[in-house]
Amino acid sequence: MRVLDARGLSIQQLSARTGLSKSFLRSVARAEQNLSVLVMEEIAQALDLSIEQLLLYRPMAEPSGDVPMLKVGRRRRTSIVGP
Repeated sequence: MRVLDARGLSIQQLSARTGLSKSFLRSVARAEQNLSVLVMEEIAQALDLSIEQLLLYRPMAEPSGDVPMLKVGRRRRTSIVGP
């Protein structure tokens, strides 16, 4: 989870903050596990984020290629206009 890198946390530290197992969190990081809204809320709170902020995190590489930055973005809504 790049958001952990940005927050300076390890999976073990996030596990301690949330009570979720390290293996579960690792499977989430590998996109092998689906999350309920309640689990997302626990993770977001442990990271001092809202669920919206957690969902909108987008990793961006630093120009130097060193430490990744995180960018919070908004998705553009499109509408279909009928005849």
